Amino acid sequence: MNLFDITFYACDDGCDCGCGCCCTSKTIFVRSFTGITGATGATGATGSTGATGATGATGPTGATGTAGATGPTGATGPTGATGPTGPTGATGATGTAETLAVGTTTTGDAGTEASVTDSGGSPNHVFDFVLPRGSDGEDGATGATGATGATGPTGATGPTGATGSTGATGATGPTGATGPTGATGATGKCDCHGASIEALLLAACRVNQKEAYAEFSSVEKYPEGCTDFDVDGESVTLTKTALYEVCYNVCYPNDGCEQASAAIERNGKIVCESLRALPKMQKGVSARCLFAGNAGDVLKLKVTGTELFKDVQISFDLKEISFCKERN
Repeated sequence: MNLFDITFYACDDGCDCGCGCCCTSKTIFVRSFTGITGATGATGATGSTGATGATGATGPTGATGTAGATGPTGATGPTGATGPTGPTGATGATGTAETLAVGTTTTGDAGTEASVTDSGGSPNHVFDFVLPRGSDGEDGATGATGATGATGPTGATGPTGATGSTGATGATGPTGATGPTGATGATGKCDCHGASIEALLLAACRVNQKEAYAEFSSVEKYPEGCTDFDVDGESVTLTKTALYEVCYNVCYPNDGCEQASAAIERNGKIVCESLRALPKMQKGVSARCLFAGNAGDVLKLKVTGTELFKDVQISFDLKEISFCKERN
């Protein structure tokens, strides 16, 4: 059996180039013919090309001839002009919008799988979540003790409870500390005449050579524990406003006839002073005076000429004076 395909070429109108590049091949049908193939005849000589005649009417389709050898590829033709843009198509119908929402969130048992279920479906999706609980972890180490928090406000006082029965008498506790001195009571009647000593300060003082002020030491106060005087090194501070009497005596041996002085300063100003020129080896400078002192006043004992003194000895006493306002 021999197979043959029958092919027609449809050429562009007015084209007679004979090259086949502007013609479109189209297979019309394929049929089988059964017959005896004869011997191939000798190829005749190519005749000269005749003049192109007028195009005749299209004759009936002839039988397909034997396919000739493929001719050489023709040159590529020029690119044709771009055709006009086609019209915009009609707008399509609006589609249905899909919505998303979160539904329920449920805690599942430890070890189960997490899951998400769409309980709404299209187009309104509602997602329900099931999240498994984590397994219990091991106990962690005990953390450090945190700082003590601020004391909270005092709560309201609760109702008074019923009085309980009297308990057994406990053992006698230790004696408590002495409480603060109470306020001074009103002055009572007295049978004194004039002034009396309310408080007394006695002190032995020392002074180093070339120093300006004596330092109070070996201090005694009367009555014992009184707070009318506050002694600190070179200073005596008064704690009450009152009338005071001060007395001091400075004893020393000197190497020549020198002038020496001793004075009481109150808040940096002299209130009492004694000045003497002493023969060699003679001793002593002393004074006594009264003054009105105020609480907070600071007293100092100032001595001059100490660069020539040896073994200086100073006695000092300070009295707080009070007056009887009534008599019996």
